[in-house]
Amino acid sequence: MDARAESVTARQPEQAAVARVTQAAWILFPAVAMVFLLAATGYVSENIMPVPLIWVLPLSGYLLSFILCFGRRGWYRPGVVVPLTVSALLAAASLVQFPWLGFHIALAIAAVTIVVFVVSTYCHGEVLQPAASNRRTQPVLSFHRARRLCWWCFGECGCPARSASSSRLPASPS
Repeated sequence: MDARAESVTARQPEQAAVARVTQAAWILFPAVAMVFLLAATGYVSENIMPVPLIWVLPLSGYLLSFILCFGRRGWYRPGVVVPLTVSALLAAASLVQFPWLGFHIALAIAAVTIVVFVVSTYCHGEVLQPAASNRRTQPVLSFHRARRLCWWCFGECGCPARSASSSRLPASPS
């Protein structure tokens, strides 16, 4: 029985602890993007123009952020996206602060869609960014990234379920 237990433990890869702050970021960043999408959709539907299916435009910006973040490794560039996110949040705040901007329907809907795209790109991209030391050696979809994606789904749907063994994961290949 001892030899069998030793062979099972010998086959298990080394496990590295993932910080709770990192796990919280895996949940909170996508949740913020989803809440922003819901807020923007509600704003467009209530304050700008109550038209059926107008919510599809902010949703398209949100979904395009997935394509940008998951498409290729080099497409998400924090040096470009962070200033754009700050500018987009200022544009969203000015749209809410100055309601007369909402009378320009095409401008307001385009601004809300672009803001949702940029904020979602920032939130999704920050979750997918590998650690600075592992950038060159990490494969495109490693176990670590797949686990982040699972946490991402929990953040998107608000599911608090978590297994007891999820605080550890195998070391990334070098």
